Amino acid sequence: MPRAARALAVLILVAVVLRAAAALAVDVPWIAPDEMIYGLLGRGLWEHGSLDILGGPTPFYSVLYPALVGLPLRLFGLDTGYDVLRVVQAAVLCATAVPVYLWTRSLAREAWALAAAALTLALPGLVYAGMLMTEVLFLPLATLATWLMARALETPNRGRQAVLLGALAACALTRLEANVLVGALVLAALATRRVRALWPTWAVLGVVLLAWLGAHGLSPRRSLGGYEGAATHYAVGDAAKFVLYHGVDVLLAAGIVPVCAAALLALARPREERLRAAVAVAWSTAAVSVVEVGVFASAHAERLTERTLLFALPPFFVCFAAWLERGLPRPRVASAVVACAAVAALAGWPIGFLTALEALQDNPTLVPLVDTHSLATRPVLAAVGAGFALLFLLAPRRAAWILPAVVCAALAGVSVETSRAYADESEARQAKLVGPAPHWIDRAAGAPVTFLYDGDPYWNLVWGETFWNERVTAVVDVAGASVPGPLPQRELRIVAPDGVLRLDGGAVVRARYVAASSWLTFRGSRVATTPLVGSPSPALVLWRLDGTPRLDTWIEGMQPNGDVYNRASLTVYDCGAGTFELEGFAKNDGEDLTLLRNGRVADRQHLDYGQGWHVRLPTPPSPSPRSCRFEIFGTGTIGTLRFRWVRGG
Repeated sequence: MPRAARALAVLILVAVVLRAAAALAVDVPWIAPDEMIYGLLGRGLWEHGSLDILGGPTPFYSVLYPALVGLPLRLFGLDTGYDVLRVVQAAVLCATAVPVYLWTRSLAREAWALAAAALTLALPGLVYAGMLMTEVLFLPLATLATWLMARALETPNRGRQAVLLGALAACALTRLEANVLVGALVLAALATRRVRALWPTWAVLGVVLLAWLGAHGLSPRRSLGGYEGAATHYAVGDAAKFVLYHGVDVLLAAGIVPVCAAALLALARPREERLRAAVAVAWSTAAVSVVEVGVFASAHAERLTERTLLFALPPFFVCFAAWLERGLPRPRVASAVVACAAVAALAGWPIGFLTALEALQDNPTLVPLVDTHSLATRPVLAAVGAGFALLFLLAPRRAAWILPAVVCAALAGVSVETSRAYADESEARQAKLVGPAPHWIDRAAGAPVTFLYDGDPYWNLVWGETFWNERVTAVVDVAGASVPGPLPQRELRIVAPDGVLRLDGGAVVRARYVAASSWLTFRGSRVATTPLVGSPSPALVLWRLDGTPRLDTWIEGMQPNGDVYNRASLTVYDCGAGTFELEGFAKNDGEDLTLLRNGRVADRQHLDYGQGWHVRLPTPPSPSPRSCRFEIFGTGTIGTLRFRWVRGG
């Protein structure tokens, strides 16, 4: 094996080990519902041969990535399979270095090709090895496709075009956003004057597009599959701003210097066919992807979504290596303009607005800045940009290795911080999503389980429980509530006083086991409970039902610690002989507290801080099913130690 090949193999092996270790530190899938969607699609594909979730109608998201995800889960089970999958994903992501090395090797010496591969392996975006996201497979495939684009533009023979079409097809089967690669190819072909030479490619792509549209009734909206919501109205001003924001993000995520180097190559208009094709592909891919992602984010995310731009970064490393190979050509005026433009872009970036906490999952490079709103943030970022710009301008040619070394070290440092932050976030989300034992439902249930969603604002937990527990085969929602995403679910109409779980239309739910928030109780016995931390519900409970599924009580408006902010209610279904019990206290001075029973005042109190409130209200027997409703109101915060109804008490 040649020395360079051995060096590349060692580099990739070390990266795989480090990335796999970081991925295994991620406890559970936490980017909801994306990770759970791909996990459930993969399970369905390998178990039933169909790309659906819980056997219901599911729009198209991907084929190849669910196939990758589902195989380890099928072969080794959820626990071991999840571990195996993350190691496999680390290897798949790190394999991106191979096409980067081979592409760069056609433009530069082995040393610079290894540098480009190392920069790719240092990207913070490789943290997605620990997540069930299409970026895992799309990054290496799209990088391969961009290399094949450059080869086809350099020498547009039929063989190279055929191989390119195969790579584009693989990308499209991984995620529908692969359409940006076609747009990049069109733009690069215009830039290199290869449009006519690529007519076989255009013909095939046209036929595929017509066939895809025909399969979806010639409806552009329906042809978007799981991304149908993208076909909406976009405000031009907002779209333009977010395109600029994402353009600056590419500059930062690539390490600043590689983009500046690629800009100088583009301005120099190289005569070499191979180099001209590489530069055209790099800038075309970045331009088209930034426009599409920026426009989409302006209406649907309203924040940066760097992860959808990861594939646009490796081509800049290839151009960077080619620039280094040619002796760091830095025309004074052009270099100064490029460096100043980079610093100005970073200095004018609204970093506080773009790095809110909810942006964590989508922006691995920005993790060190997430939730930072200090006035010093922008100057610090500008100073970092200025430092890299000076390095770009002043690094001596004899020590050119300093440039990739510094950029690689910076990216690697951010990668370490991002891996730590993602592992911490996963641990925190586990406490909110599934509790300490993710398989708690499967371990306790003896039959299929129906999950009842009561409208809890933290709807992600339904996806989490469905992913980890194969016993969950159906989801039903109370009226007016719905779990976002493509999860098949049916609506309940709990309007009758008997509390029987009936679907919209009148049919009774068929279920032996029900899992739901601890705010709901059912006629039956508690089988298992899992505590939740940081969720609006203190726990989830699995019930084995007695006969017809029937809701017993439902508490609304109470905090997990028992506090009530102004109002809470307890509804009792089939309310016969029993006792309502309230034990509470005022958490503020001078609180006016009111208790209603079925809309009528049952008790009033005026309490100072810490004073107690004790009520026992008996409910008489009833010859027929009826519901009772108890409501408490306060002018501030009410602490409760007991808020329940005891049947037969």
